[in-house]
Amino acid sequence: MTPLARWSAGTPRFTGAAELDAAFLWEAIRTVAARTATIKFQGNVYETAPELAGQTVTIRYSPFDLTSIEVFCRGTSHGHAQPHAIRRHCHPKVKQAPQAVPAVTGIDYLQLLEDKRAAADGAACSISYAGLAQPAADPGDQR
Repeated sequence: MTPLARWSAGTPRFTGAAELDAAFLWEAIRTVAARTATIKFQGNVYETAPELAGQTVTIRYSPFDLTSIEVFCRGTSHGHAQPHAIRRHCHPKVKQAPQAVPAVTGIDYLQLLEDKRAAADGAACSISYAGLAQPAADPGDQR
């Protein structure tokens, strides 16, 4: 039977969004820390169930969102690990959208503030800190 005949004979199957998302999750194998029951992954730390301490587990995650990972041990799901310290929010292999560079306006905001201050008090120069200092007292002068 040709592939076209097989395709024509059957009806296409449609899957839900959750099943489709689960099909494209990435996997990694990690060992749960024996003392703290935590997993370190891509610079992040996640808390797991205490019974997994010291065991090798498989984690499934979306490369676009590292705040949520699911933990499996021997093929059984142990739920989502709780994020403890998140430093990286997406996998480094995920291409990021280029950041928009703000347009240069050519406005000198510091000069605008200086002009506004000069117009308010008539002084065109900055504060002279040397003029604010008290003259040093003579050490021989004891009052």
